[in-house]
Amino acid sequence: MNIFEYDQEKHIKLEWKQAWEEGREAGITEGKAAGKAEGEKLLLTKQIQKKLLRGKTPAQIADELEEDQSVIKELIKGIGNQNGF
Repeated sequence: MNIFEYDQEKHIKLEWKQAWEEGREAGITEGKAAGKAEGEKLLLTKQIQKKLLRGKTPAQIADELEEDQSVIKELIKGIGNQNGF
């Protein structure tokens, strides 16, 4: 076989390997983004819990954490559901 002959099997394997690697990298990137978002949500939830224990209102918490009040209220609902309220 000379250098000008086309090796279809080799070409398919190379294409598959490149596609697999691209998919793997995309998955890692997506996973990191999801993990970061989940971590930020968990941190915010813990901060809200602490402030609720200190008797703060959702409006005060939203102001202190510089978050939209609707976000704070939604997370408070989630806290209540986790604790069986």
